[in-house]
Parts: sequence; C-alpha cells; structure tokens
Amino acid sequence: MGALPFQKQSTMNKFQLRFTRYLAVGIILNLIFYLLYLTLTFIGLEPKITSCTLFLIALTASYIGHNNFTFKDYLISSRSFIKYLFIQLSCLTFSLTMLFLFSDLLGFPHQVIQLTNIVLLAPSNFFLMRKYVFKANVQGQNLFY
Repeated sequence: MGALPFQKQSTMNKFQLRFTRYLAVGIILNLIFYLLYLTLTFIGLEPKITSCTLFLIALTASYIGHNNFTFKDYLISSRSFIKYLFIQLSCLTFSLTMLFLFSDLLGFPHQVIQLTNIVLLAPSNFFLMRKYVFKANVQGQNLFY
C-alpha cells in the first residue's frame, strides 16, 4: 500500500521546520560572529587569525544550538561531536583557502570573501550535519527529512 498524501506533506513539513530551525540558529550565530569578525579586523587583527579564533568559539555555540534546537529530536551518539568537528574543520579549511586565494592573492576585500564563505557553506553544512552527526531517533527515518 502506498503512502497517503498527507504523510508526504507531513514529512516535508518536518524537513521545512528543521531547515528553518537550522537557518535561525545559523543566522543568529553567523551574524554575531561576522560582526565580531568585522570589529576585530577593523581594529587591526589579521583576518585569517581572527577567523580561526572565532571559529573555535562559534564551534561550541553552534553545536549546542543545533543539538538543543535544530536537531533536538535526534539521538546524539558519543562520536557525534567528533563528526561535527571534522565537518566544521573542513568548512574552516575551505574558508581559509578562499580568504587566502581571493583576498591575499587577488586583492578582494576579506569582508566580502568571509560573508561569501558563510553563504556558500550553509546548505552543505546542513545536509552533512543531518546525515552524519545528528542521527534519527526513529529506526528507518529518512535522514534527509
């Protein structure tokens, strides 16, 4: 027997709710940390060092936010933070590479490159966290919803 029409809608609503929560946590944290980044680089701190330093602080705040709000109905395994850390370190590596290439080598403003990094990394970060870090607490639940 096939799925009833309202079941598919319900699954999509769960995905939309989860993605909306992800965006809410992400927008709030990225806004705070981007403003800190702008402030600290304005007073003379080097952009890549500032990005790395703020990354360490944002890493914990983001994990707590997504664990307690975005994916609150998911089981957290003992290895979830390690997986989360790996994904975030990959994002940091991408971000620093982009800053080096586009700001240091090509002369684009580091503020624009950092903001672009945030926008580019958000969708892939959501799906990677959803699939590998925050596991469904219901057996057989599709990891993309």
